[in-house]
Amino acid sequence: MASDRSGTRLSFPAVDLFVHGWNLARCIGRNAEIPGDAIEFAHRALDPIPAEQMRSSRIFGAQIELPAGCTDTQRFLAWTGRDPR
Repeated sequence: MASDRSGTRLSFPAVDLFVHGWNLARCIGRNAEIPGDAIEFAHRALDPIPAEQMRSSRIFGAQIELPAGCTDTQRFLAWTGRDPR
């Protein structure tokens, strides 16, 4: 019997809501912080995915390097290939 991976498949859309929520906030000139538990959830769900699958035009771009002293949200967004600055 195959294992049920529906929970795993739903993880990415859940993470996407936070990332795109940040995108929308920035578009209207607002700042949005992503909760720490959402960032932890994202890493638990996505870190096991091989880099060659994650770092593509369909998912996340290359990680952005940031200077020291950035917030958890900024580091997370940089991890997704977005420049939070």
